[in-house]
Amino acid sequence: MTREAFEKSQLFLQSWREAGHLGEQAMTAVAFSLRNRQRAGWENSSWMQIIQHCNRLRYNKQEPNNALPDLRDPIIHRFLSRIDGIYDGSTPDTFTSAIHPVEGPRTGKYWCELDKITNEKFLSVVVRNPSAHPKTSTVGSLTFFS
Repeated sequence: MTREAFEKSQLFLQSWREAGHLGEQAMTAVAFSLRNRQRAGWENSSWMQIIQHCNRLRYNKQEPNNALPDLRDPIIHRFLSRIDGIYDGSTPDTFTSAIHPVEGPRTGKYWCELDKITNEKFLSVVVRNPSAHPKTSTVGSLTFFS
């Protein structure tokens, strides 16, 4: 296995753990958010560090799913087929990005289910601070912020 293949597998797994219960589009949006962090230079642009520390500032106590996905599931197959393009940047982010008329493109780097926020710090730093973290999109029940 190559380093790149391992990083892709971890990107897939973290996205599934965060949003697998919400469906394919939500998982894809979380994967794009992690890519947006990588492109923005978070954690020295290291995929493994971004994935390892993606929960530093999260909206609730823990990711919703710590199990492993059922690889026979057709939704998992479709999502797996998207990972290469998300990882290498060849697939444009149409899930978490927004164009501000003055400031230009904004990309989602944080996500939450607004009705499930239990972390007061996330609420004050991200959700209630639109000048620093404007909302970029909503995908299903997930809301994304830059």
